[in-house]
Amino acid sequence: MLRLELQPYPWSCLASSMAMVLGLATEEFHRLAGHDGSEIIFPWLPEPQRRRGFHIQEAVHVARKLKYSMSPFELVPVVAPTAQNPDGYGDGSVLVQYGAGGTGGNWDIFLELISNSEGIIECQTHTSMHAVAYHYGYIFNPKGEVYPYSRRDCEMRSLFTQRLWQIAKCPS
Repeated sequence: MLRLELQPYPWSCLASSMAMVLGLATEEFHRLAGHDGSEIIFPWLPEPQRRRGFHIQEAVHVARKLKYSMSPFELVPVVAPTAQNPDGYGDGSVLVQYGAGGTGGNWDIFLELISNSEGIIECQTHTSMHAVAYHYGYIFNPKGEVYPYSRRDCEMRSLFTQRLWQIAKCPS
């Protein structure tokens, strides 16, 4: 089972979520990433959006340093055209359905991954992005909660899933 790691700053959810899965303290993740995310890069925005925070690619880099792999699963991927629709109707984007093309395919695969692996989930909230760790069916929110995963429970907490990153130790 993972150990809950609380985010030390409002912009550290990705760092703390990654630290949980990698078995680190958040401060150690900061050291490996080379910063703590506190740099103000968008001074016109409110806290914490004005802070640098962490990009998912930095998380991938730290994971690679520690010999872990990260595989993304996009919950709602779309195929989009490279040019505008000449008829002017819609943007032409088409949702990609996994599996047999049924409406539950994407969610079915997502639930199977949540139940049978560990990693992080990138979510959209009402005001910003947020990351949580998951471990074999449980959510570890660096804001201080651990609970069994359900879409309803996450959405009641204003966590709307965008993508999951399955994280696994690389074979020696």
